[in-house]
Amino acid sequence: MSTHSSTIFAQSSGKGKCAVAVYRVSGPDANAALRALTREPLPAPGVVCFRRLCDPGSEDPIDDALVMRFAAPASYTGEDTVELQTHGSPAVARRLLSALGSLVGLRVAEPGEFTHRAFRNGKLDLPQIEGLADLIEAETDSQRKLALRGMRGEVSSQIEGWRMRIVRCLAPVEALVDFPEDLAEDSPPGERGAARILQETLLRDLPAIRGEIEREIRGSGAAERLRSGIDVAVIGPPNVGKSLLVNALVGREVAISTPEPGTTRDILEAHLEIAGLPVTVLDTAGLRDAEGMVEALGVQRAEQRARLAELRVHVSAPDVPGPDATDHPLWRKGDIIVMNKSDLRQPDCRPHTLQVSARTGDGLGALVGEMAERLAWIEGIASPTASNERKARLLESCASELSSAENQAREFEAPELLAEHLRLAARELERFTGRLDVEEVLDLIFAQFCLGK
Repeated sequence: MSTHSSTIFAQSSGKGKCAVAVYRVSGPDANAALRALTREPLPAPGVVCFRRLCDPGSEDPIDDALVMRFAAPASYTGEDTVELQTHGSPAVARRLLSALGSLVGLRVAEPGEFTHRAFRNGKLDLPQIEGLADLIEAETDSQRKLALRGMRGEVSSQIEGWRMRIVRCLAPVEALVDFPEDLAEDSPPGERGAARILQETLLRDLPAIRGEIEREIRGSGAAERLRSGIDVAVIGPPNVGKSLLVNALVGREVAISTPEPGTTRDILEAHLEIAGLPVTVLDTAGLRDAEGMVEALGVQRAEQRARLAELRVHVSAPDVPGPDATDHPLWRKGDIIVMNKSDLRQPDCRPHTLQVSARTGDGLGALVGEMAERLAWIEGIASPTASNERKARLLESCASELSSAENQAREFEAPELLAEHLRLAARELERFTGRLDVEEVLDLIFAQFCLGK
């Protein structure tokens, strides 16, 4: 990504017809560009003004707009920035972008370049940028909340807190390496020496820091589920109405439903939001002794996906005999048991079985509520600090160095090695926030950004 000091511009709002479109210009010539478009004095920074935008070459009017100017460094990018709000017409967009492109020193921004400049100018760090990317992609309330925690600096503050605590542990160890005679002096009888006090402090503080980091690592899987979707497998024998139930849950036909056994032979996925959680409902092949190779493969895949799912909904029906769900090898504590086709006749339900009619909709609300209750723990433990593979990997490396440092502190025979492990632990956290080795990571992150951000 280009990082030179040219002035960049782009449409920051979505493309196509809309009520209002937003355009952003950032860089040393942003103010000159605004003067060229309006032929009027610049408004004061932070003040919204009404201006007529005209083509700088022909002076033809383009549109009436709301204009706001931000003076460096008090802007999103840390540079002089101008934002224009026009009517959301494709014709206005084409003409305005063409006019901006005709000005000397201006060029179209690359995807993510505004945010890249914000990083370079110290306005955002890497966790905040990742949080912003996640917020742009968020489709559910839980994804939004998780992303906001990263974007608002909560993750960065936590990481910096751990880093400073590690540095405070490192400082006296480095002093011990540089001036071993200061800590090697004999202590008065009955008193602990400085080296002993340091050792006790390290063996108290290092496990505490490592424990906090490992707690966040344990929440990485839940965070990934919130980002990509929580799998809920709908399983049961053929003809109990699994596909019809899935269709009823998502409110549209995503699976073929027929009275013929073995209709569903592959896993079908349907996405919906339950209590703010992104849920992927898996419609699986009926679990039975298959009659052919294709159906057998479908049953095998169904069992594999069901084992990995966060929740299983075991479906039965009064007109389909079958074993108790709790006797099935796929049964897990916390799964849901559903008796479908409750509209046929009132079955003799076992305790904790939900009666549902996928055909009439009776009981669907109770089923959705039960699913939300069983999945709520995922949002509770999801960690914004370890919400992707990069973050989790760096935290795992930091925790490993801290564990090695603890072992060295326990033996307390090689302070040089102890100091090195602490330095490496702090360095992993610096990589986390983007202080070190950031270029390759930035390229990967900004490749996912939209133009204008």
